[in-house]
Amino acid sequence: MKCDNLIIEGTYSGRLHPDRLKTEYELIEKVKAVVERGGKAILPCFAVGRTQEIMLILKDLKYNMWVDGMGKTINRMYLDRPEYIRSEKALKAAKRRFNEVRTPQDRQRARREAQVIITTGGMLDGGPVLTYLDDVKNDPKSAVLMTGYQVEGSNGWRLLQEGMIHVQASKEEIPRPVGIKCEVKKYDLSAHADQGELLSFIKACNPERVIIMHSDDREPMAEAIRQENIKVLLPSANEDVEL
Repeated sequence: MKCDNLIIEGTYSGRLHPDRLKTEYELIEKVKAVVERGGKAILPCFAVGRTQEIMLILKDLKYNMWVDGMGKTINRMYLDRPEYIRSEKALKAAKRRFNEVRTPQDRQRARREAQVIITTGGMLDGGPVLTYLDDVKNDPKSAVLMTGYQVEGSNGWRLLQEGMIHVQASKEEIPRPVGIKCEVKKYDLSAHADQGELLSFIKACNPERVIIMHSDDREPMAEAIRQENIKVLLPSANEDVEL
């Protein structure tokens, strides 16, 4: 489909995703290893899409597994509208394998008994995940398994870069750093296309100009596009672009 101007994201500019099936296998094996050594596997997830993906990946494990946060609400919304998901049957089967935290009492039970916990928020900036993270932060047998993109400056980004997060008891309190001593590992399960996939899409559209947005570093992707003799625009925030 030919177009004059193509506005496209560049989240994974300059990067390629690893093999998806291999990544899923590695995640499953890591969860097994964590549980078998007596730890808890905490999987921070975005509520929409990622929570359901991880539930489907882990559904065959025979552990005490829980889901907390907004993701469980999204589960119900998806199942209320099965025409928008790939397999209603698969999601229902995965949902049956997970206990849901619905009350404060459920959360206390999950903190005591759960071996695997899928919970929001995906970038560790709020939500039930902070409660579970506090439980395992000094436990070397446990692990926080990151499954989504971590924007610079978020707690998830700090955890991966610095081994700590910032927490505050109230909005008035100054955030304080908290070191995380349990295992931390990141798995590339992003729903964003990588540079190779984006370039394939751009070539199929054959535009005269490409505008790249939503990217920490647009230049690697911009250079690859220029090599296809396509003009690239990299506007700054609030900059007007004449098309």
